[in-house]
Amino acid sequence: MLDRIKGKMPENGGRGEAEQMRQEIQKVIATANASGNYFLIYLLGMALQEVDNIQRGKPTPLTI
Repeated sequence: MLDRIKGKMPENGGRGEAEQMRQEIQKVIATANASGNYFLIYLLGMALQEVDNIQRGKPTPLTI
């Protein structure tokens, strides 16, 4: 993400960033699961789905 802020395209289309984000989300899911925070797990699952969409090149549009 910082590469885009600096004005240059990230290497390999940002896929490395997406994989890194997936790993971070999975760590938070494990912590939420250990504490029994199931609504947070649900929201993070939605975030993982969006990471999948981004990796496929079809992110969910923010417009309604």
